[in-house]
Amino acid sequence: MQRRRPCNEDAASHSDAKQRLVMALRNRVIDEYAPVRTRRGYRYVDAERLTSLSSELVRQILEELAESGELSRRLVRSLASCPSCGSTELQLVIACNRCGSQRVKKGIIYQCLSCHNYLLKEDILGEGGLRCPKCGADKPHYVVMGKFYACLNCNSIPVEPTWRAICESCGSVFNQDETDTLELYSYSLDGRDRGEAIAEWALMTAADEISRLGYSLRINEELRGLSGVMHRFSGVVRDSSNDAVKLVLDIVSSDSGLDEQHALSFILKVKDVKAENSLLVVNSRMSAEARRIVESQKINLLVMKNLSTLPDRLKLLIGSILSKTSLRQRGLNYSARIP
Repeated sequence: MQRRRPCNEDAASHSDAKQRLVMALRNRVIDEYAPVRTRRGYRYVDAERLTSLSSELVRQILEELAESGELSRRLVRSLASCPSCGSTELQLVIACNRCGSQRVKKGIIYQCLSCHNYLLKEDILGEGGLRCPKCGADKPHYVVMGKFYACLNCNSIPVEPTWRAICESCGSVFNQDETDTLELYSYSLDGRDRGEAIAEWALMTAADEISRLGYSLRINEELRGLSGVMHRFSGVVRDSSNDAVKLVLDIVSSDSGLDEQHALSFILKVKDVKAENSLLVVNSRMSAEARRIVESQKINLLVMKNLSTLPDRLKLLIGSILSKTSLRQRGLNYSARIP
């Protein structure tokens, strides 16, 4: 008998799967996770390949990421599904609304002017053209009434057919109003600023570790400067004991990177709020002049290259700054580059 993995291993695997799915989008390996029709139903094939998890668990994780705001979801389509087993492999059938039989046929309907009965086209061919099959009138006159449904079981003409579905998986037969609905969504970073999403993800991941040091990390917080202007930072670290601001930081992860204007803007914000410590996190694109400006103001700088390691390096650097520990003792230079 296969041993069940401990709960902590399951949780770790769950967390690792979330990180893999989000990172694939942020690194633009995949544009979105879209449902794909397979022999086993609709599945998120790309997500399953990345995580090596079952389709049910992948769907659950994607929903959790959407609920937490890390991903946005978009309704692709809604499918009718079996109320018994949930399968979308359905076959539509037509039934007579009077007797329930599926022996329903659509065709041109004629009316005999003698008896006013309705007949199908095949009823008036041959002998039917010489004598009405209903009233027996000789050489009857027929008029075309149009194309309608007729039941060959109870001979009702015309009939209002009812649409029913047969599940090809379990064989259940049900009416339209008994049908369940399967909503299919795609999951992506669309609808949210990619840079903001990266910043929030990294800071949320680092928040627990920072709290163990006796500090609280608040994401996208505004501080009022000496000038009276409100300045927004990607993160603000406060002392949990007295709520004093200990560090402000911005994460610049746009494709354009950091230029002189961005650097000066951050420096002005830091000076206006009189921050005790400051940290600027940028991607590998950074102009030489922007670097010179930042370093001249003794702003802690973290240059990232691999997004997957950002949360761990962020925790390490913030911890070093807050505890006044030498960055060299932690294996980081003043200007740290993530490998």
